[in-house]
Amino acid sequence: MTAVTEDLKALTDADLFDRLSAAIQAIPPYSEADQETRERAWEEVRRYHDELARRYQPGGAPTSAD
Repeated sequence: MTAVTEDLKALTDADLFDRLSAAIQAIPPYSEADQETRERAWEEVRRYHDELARRYQPGGAPTSAD
């Protein structure tokens, strides 16, 4: 998992889902970008995903913000 930063902890769930959706849509097609550009785009997706995973762990209630 990527490191969760304070800026993500302050976002609402709706904001996280909006940003995750936008980050997914911003991933460039493989043929149109170099590997480094694609990896940076995927890193944004991972950041939002990991924060949601931290909040909503499988099999349990949402965790409180630290």
